[in-house]
Amino acid sequence: MSDTVQNQSGGADLNAGHDLNIGGDVVGRDKITVTNITVTNITDAQQYDGAVLQDHSVAADVQNVAIGGNATQSPIVTGDRNVVVTVYQGAPVTLPSIEAVQQHRAALRRNLEAEAKQRWGGIGAYIGEESTHLPIEASPYQPGLTNAREDLIQCLRRTNRVLVLGEPGSGKTVALQRLAWEVCGIAEKIIPVMVPLLFYAGTPLDDWVRSVLQETGYLRIDDSRALAAFLHDEHMRCICLFDGLNEVPLAHRDRLKDELVRWMSAYPQHSIIVTSRAQDELWRVLRQKVGETIVIQPITNPQIIAYLKAELGDEKGQALFDRLDERLRTLAQRPLLLWLIKEAAFAGKTLPSNRAELVLPRTK
Repeated sequence: MSDTVQNQSGGADLNAGHDLNIGGDVVGRDKITVTNITVTNITDAQQYDGAVLQDHSVAADVQNVAIGGNATQSPIVTGDRNVVVTVYQGAPVTLPSIEAVQQHRAALRRNLEAEAKQRWGGIGAYIGEESTHLPIEASPYQPGLTNAREDLIQCLRRTNRVLVLGEPGSGKTVALQRLAWEVCGIAEKIIPVMVPLLFYAGTPLDDWVRSVLQETGYLRIDDSRALAAFLHDEHMRCICLFDGLNEVPLAHRDRLKDELVRWMSAYPQHSIIVTSRAQDELWRVLRQKVGETIVIQPITNPQIIAYLKAELGDEKGQALFDRLDERLRTLAQRPLLLWLIKEAAFAGKTLPSNRAELVLPRTK
């Protein structure tokens, strides 16, 4: 455009082919300069303490430069619809845009579907599990716990911080994957962050989470400062899924414990779910900090029958259950082993007589 657009206190000059200077801002932070852009339209512009602010983004030239912000946020300038540049702790920082967050969630949902199909027959084959609350003074192995059973996924969705205990093969990881998949499908812009603790090697948790967030290629988070700005955005919410506390190498356990405690203190607005085998003792150290602890319960016979019928049909599913002796029905109370039993029957193989015969073919 040929005319200069200037706010009346001299806070911003917009000229074709010239620099754009946004001087000052709401709280006296640094100005931001963007060189050589042509602004094609400005609407709803506001003036606030020397900064040009507006309630809606403004499209500019073919490179989609956007200028935005409002009277309670810093000015935003970006040349890419996947990022915005804002001010955090007095200096500019590049963050993912809302569009990028939505693209990331869609890609993550597709990735989870593909992984589920490859590993255990697909998201739709998820075996619904139940959990019970573990009183603070109780042991997960204490007999006679009478707390009501609750759908595991529903429990995870309503809690802000929770430890999930379960036996090997009880479905801890699969439940987190199912939760992440469901969260990516809802309208609310929540980002699941799946962190497998098996691979923790003593690095700062911020670095690892930042790496996980960038796996789909849609979220640009350049460094730990950008991550902090992203997580402190009042419009952003993450569910951090730290899976396999018991799998952390002994040499790094103290460091991880400290990192998790620091993380919870730094980002209290984000939900945290930590899974562990009940036999491991590290979860006890975090229990007071995390708060609620739940224990995954064995699958009941009616649930086993319902799953087999859904997968094999009513007649074949019931027939398979009837073939299971007491030992195999006990094994089938864990989702992984139930799935392996179903797979063996579906393939026409002889049913295994023990856990080892079920698991060994999967590890060869």
